[in-house]
Amino acid sequence: MDAILRIIHVVFGIFWAGTVLYASFVLLPVLKSLGPAIERPAVRGLMRVTSPIMSVLSLIVLGTGIAMALRTGLSISALFSTGRGWAIFIAFIAVVIYLIAGFGILLPSGARMDTLGRSIEGRQPAAAESEEMGRLARRISTVERVGSVAVLIATILMPLLRFL
Repeated sequence: MDAILRIIHVVFGIFWAGTVLYASFVLLPVLKSLGPAIERPAVRGLMRVTSPIMSVLSLIVLGTGIAMALRTGLSISALFSTGRGWAIFIAFIAVVIYLIAGFGILLPSGARMDTLGRSIEGRQPAAAESEEMGRLARRISTVERVGSVAVLIATILMPLLRFL
């Protein structure tokens, strides 16, 4: 059972973290450089596909991580008195931050951007609509960066557990 949990955790973690980091540091900056006429519909299209996938992946990674930590019998006192315990705790908090950002901010903002984008297809957006699209895009970009840092922290800590 431990091997299966670890395989699921690592494989899905690689897929999740890789996608988050690629999107944040490569894909989204390139799309931004192409201008709002390309960026907005591309991001809307990508979010429709990636948001549900990333949500499921993050929950699988969190769930398998918790299951593995519980199966090791790591006590609360050991959690805060060993380097390994602190690394697990910090990685857990980083993933929770990502989940809060993703489910609490990215998904609703992306849904609002998608709805707004559909309502203005084929016509020039009103000033208020254009302003809201820009505000949503900035919010998504900021939260994506915060989430990426959280995922990067967890990704760095996980292989270090073998040495702590």
